[in-house]
Parts: sequence; C-alpha cells; structure tokens
Amino acid sequence: MFITCRENYISQLNRIECDYITLQPWTEHQIISFCQIYRNAIKNDLPEKMIKKIRNNREIFGIPLILYMVLALDIVIDKNDSIVDVYDQIFSLKSGGIYDRCIDYKMYENLHRISRVKVQIHQISREIAFWMFENNPDEASIPREEYENICNLVMQESKQLNENIKQDFKIGNYFKSIKHCEGIDIEKLFFVHRSIYEYFVAEFIFESINQFNSEKKIACALGELLKGNILPNQILKCMKHKVMKRELYGYDGMFEKICKSFQIMLQNGMTYFTKKRYKDIIKSELNVFANILEIIHFWEKGHISFDVTIRNYLNYNKNVVLNLQNVELERVDLEEFDLRKINFSHANLKGAN
Repeated sequence: MFITCRENYISQLNRIECDYITLQPWTEHQIISFCQIYRNAIKNDLPEKMIKKIRNNREIFGIPLILYMVLALDIVIDKNDSIVDVYDQIFSLKSGGIYDRCIDYKMYENLHRISRVKVQIHQISREIAFWMFENNPDEASIPREEYENICNLVMQESKQLNENIKQDFKIGNYFKSIKHCEGIDIEKLFFVHRSIYEYFVAEFIFESINQFNSEKKIACALGELLKGNILPNQILKCMKHKVMKRELYGYDGMFEKICKSFQIMLQNGMTYFTKKRYKDIIKSELNVFANILEIIHFWEKGHISFDVTIRNYLNYNKNVVLNLQNVELERVDLEEFDLRKINFSHANLKGAN
C-alpha cells in the first residue's frame, strides 16, 4: 500500500495493482478548525477577512503545511493569489519572510548571522532544487555530499566562509532528511513539500534567464538550464506565472528576446552557445528544443515564425510531445518524420508535405 497527495504525478493511477490512499486537500471546515486552533495557540487574533480569503482558495491553502506557513508568517493574501505569489512572500528576502521569522524577530546586540547570509541561503535552495531537477527529478532528493558541495561553492562566491551556513540554509524546516527507523541519516535531503521544490526550480531558471539581454547570452543560459530534463507541467506553470507577473509590472520584451535567441540556436545548435561538451548530446539538444517550445507559448501569441532549420529538430523527435501550436510551418518538408507526438493545433501547414 502507498499513500499520496499528488495524484497528477502518477500516470494511469486506476491501473495500479495494489491498495493506495489518495490524500485530499483540507475541506473548508478543516481549514477553519485549524485557524481556530492556531489562533488559540498563539493567543492572538486572526482577522475574519483573512480566513475568508483562505477558505475561498482551498486548492492552495488546503495543503496543511502551506496554511501553517501563511499563518505563522502573517502572509498577506489576495483573492486571486496563486501558490507562486504565496511562496514569493514566504521566501522573500525582504523583512517578514521565513528567513527573518526563523529568528523570531528578536533583537541582538549585533546583526544575527541568519540576516547576514539569507541571500546565500536563498541561492543554495535554488541551486539544490535545480540539481534535483537535472539529476533526480522523480524523487526530488539530493545526497549530502552534493548539497555540501553547493554550499561550499555559494560560500566561496559570496566570500561568506562560514561553516554555519551548511545548517543555516535548512532554516525554517522547509527541508527534511530521510532517516532509517533507528534514526540514522540516509544522507539525503528533500524539500518538505514537492511544491517548494517546483517553486525553486522555476525561480532559478526564470531569474537566470531574466538577468541577460543579449541573444547569445540568453541562448547560452537556455542551453545550460534546459538540457537536463523535460520541464513538467507544475514547473512550467510556476515559470509562466512569474513571466506574466513580470509583464504586468511593465517589463516587456522577454518574448522577443527568447524567440530571437531560439532562432540562432536553431541555426547553430541548442547547446552551441554554452561552449561546453555534454554526454548524450542528441537528448540534451532535444530537451532544450522541447522546453523552449513550451516557454514561448507562455505568451499565447498568434502564429510564431522560425526558418526551415526547425526541420532538423523535428527529424529526431521520438519520445517528446512537442508543442508546435500556432507555429508557422508553411512549405516545411515533414516527409518521413514521426509526427504522432506533436501538437499541431492552429499551426500553418500550408504546402507542407
């Protein structure tokens, strides 16, 4: 028997030949009950307005861990907030996020070490999540040796040569270690909830791309970040929310930059601008190609045009469901390609054969 709350991660759940239990988000009654228990425990009031907003967004706050973090950190929530908006506040580097709450807002004679290294703690969380995505996405865990290597590199880059950071980065209990029944560490680290892992992967990729303006630098970043695996739907949703939120605040032009970078990548190779060698290069190239196709559809534009070099990548597609929705493929020679796993919705196939 197994127990899961993430049914969407298990394909054909109804065909599993064993007993299983699927946990559901808390009901409205359970959410209200928990809020009352929490209110009594802290001997403080929770505004009814806040509880109402939580009740109206049960798909997010019905997850007990997230509800607890929101209440403990006094997170401000709006009616239409997504889980990305909630995590943006929880893991904010500004005052009031989890890094400050972990020291209980206490006053110290000198600046507390957590406040000194919270930028590094945040970066370590991003890089650990990305390592999991590239190397162990199904389990989403990382061996102790690997996360200590990441800690060491971040400390060296920031010149924060402080051994305490290896423990400090696990602050707030949003990481957990797997233990044997006798209490011995297996030396693996997990995020305490998979949605936190997904959030940090999306943030790492988004922020890494967002820092560049030149086509070649964006092409290099895309090649390095997207080569390892196909981005799952939950991470894509987090990334799309960040992209759309950025544009809401008036920062446009990202779509055009990625499309122009994608065009020169089609002409030269998906990983060409990284100037690195990768094992299983065909798989890496196809991963980048498929992932960028998903990213450029975030903007839900009309028809998207690329030159005929896109044909080279279609030729090698065997396993990935490529998103060619709305893509201009007029007069592109598609003969002898395996097209069964391609989304051609509203694509222009005039004259294609």
